[in-house]
Amino acid sequence: MDASDLTYDIVWQRVDEALTEELGTFWLAQRALPSREQARQRAPSVAIVARQSDGQIVGVSSVFEKRYENLLNNMLYGYRSFVVPEWRRGLVALELAKRVTEHLESEYLEGRAGECIGIVMVMENPDLARGVSLAIDPRLPFVFIGTNERGHHIRVYYFEGAKITRG
Repeated sequence: MDASDLTYDIVWQRVDEALTEELGTFWLAQRALPSREQARQRAPSVAIVARQSDGQIVGVSSVFEKRYENLLNNMLYGYRSFVVPEWRRGLVALELAKRVTEHLESEYLEGRAGECIGIVMVMENPDLARGVSLAIDPRLPFVFIGTNERGHHIRVYYFEGAKITRG
């Protein structure tokens, strides 16, 4: 499997009914979500889709707006991604995160990001967390800020020019 054969499509705020159905089928086949209803609810938050040359989805990332109490009540995008097992050893997850970050930062700089001033990522995949062990890794410039109650790395990326407010 060659990652250079993958395409990455930004679909943020453009997920239509056909893609919603395709994402639902993907998540259910991969057992990433337990029901078609949960897949239907998650689909509008999808920001990017990675596909093989035959059109098969191999990874997706989604974002959601959230007020983070432990970050002075600032609004950030929560980030999640799912990559099929056979592509997890490659750089697909990092590429998804990098491209979503670039897109959302562009939206922010152009005044289209609402209140969100950055992105929060919880790295649930232990292999990915081990592979991104620097506090600020040049491949993924999120800052390590600690772990959650399950020991997963928490990383934050603030958009250029973002201002912290006290909420």
